[in-house]
Amino acid sequence: MEQIEVRVGKSFAHRAYEFFVWNDGAVARDITFEKASPGQYVEPVFRLSEEQAQVLIDDLYAAGVRPTAASGSAGAMGKIEAHLRDMRRIAFGKLKIEEPK
Repeated sequence: MEQIEVRVGKSFAHRAYEFFVWNDGAVARDITFEKASPGQYVEPVFRLSEEQAQVLIDDLYAAGVRPTAASGSAGAMGKIEAHLRDMRRIAFGKLKIEEPK
């Protein structure tokens, strides 16, 4: 696998995230778009190893990007919390005691 390095940082001046791609001491400058037919197989622009992808995710996290609450572990935690609230309501109701606030 090529030793591509992808790094990202937040540009406050441009209110955007800036991506930088290096490969063996060379820096990527442009991405060229070509027409493709629906369903046509196309090669990816580049591939990242798990370690390289982890660096990218860490950079995005450091720049302030977080998963949305509806997906991943954040979404799962919300569902767990809702389930626990339901279970508490059921338990306190069955025991006929007032639920603490």
